[in-house]
Amino acid sequence: MQKKSLNEFNAELQANINNGEFEESISILSIAITQYPNENKLKLNLGNVYKVLGQIDNAINVYTTLLSTSLKNIANNNLSAIMLETGQIEKCISYARSALEDNENYYDAKYNLALGLFENKNYSESLNICNDLLIEENYRDRAYELKIRVEQIICKWDHFSETQEHLKNNEIIVHPFLHVSYVSDESSNCRNAKSWNKDVLSTKISKLLIKTGNKIRLGFLCGEIRNHPTYYLIKIFLKKLIKILFLCICFRMIMRQVKSYI
Repeated sequence: MQKKSLNEFNAELQANINNGEFEESISILSIAITQYPNENKLKLNLGNVYKVLGQIDNAINVYTTLLSTSLKNIANNNLSAIMLETGQIEKCISYARSALEDNENYYDAKYNLALGLFENKNYSESLNICNDLLIEENYRDRAYELKIRVEQIICKWDHFSETQEHLKNNEIIVHPFLHVSYVSDESSNCRNAKSWNKDVLSTKISKLLIKTGNKIRLGFLCGEIRNHPTYYLIKIFLKKLIKILFLCICFRMIMRQVKSYI
């Protein structure tokens, strides 16, 4: 069999990933690694594909092999993210700190560290990192959201009015529930929710649904369909659902007539 060039492998891999063919991508990468065992970027991509597919143990094994290579910072950061997702917070913090050893401006690692510290209830250091990340455009919204959560927990209200104004004007995009808790304006809440959730469907899922003609069935059982912040969030959400993709059924139970119910 004629040996493929790296460019050929990469082009084939990119095409498969664009089409959501992740299982096939594993096969391509495995063959490529066999032919180019010293190309660590191939191994990094393999770890990434495993992570997307939820094959966490395989992803960890691959990233671990990269800890003594030039890609160690990325591998440490990816391991930090996995540990955060699996609830291994001490390991998350440790890997994030390792990722920052050679590059203190590795912003993704700084954000993962801030999240880990938050989960570990080290609020002061987490808040300091969030404040550092506010000047970075790609992390500003996420860092601001975490900053708000920390300040709520530690009852630090120095910048409450400023934060509320940023949120109301949609200068910062945060989790819709957090936004609703600060802002009563429905149009502002709607703009935030749409921006926050703009990439809700992956290309693979969208294509599959269109191909089969099936709809995702969504059921909502809610006791807060009344004059309550949750209602004002889900009202906009239900209105904006993509009706060709979703079949929505709502349930609520009212034991007695209450004026506040809508």
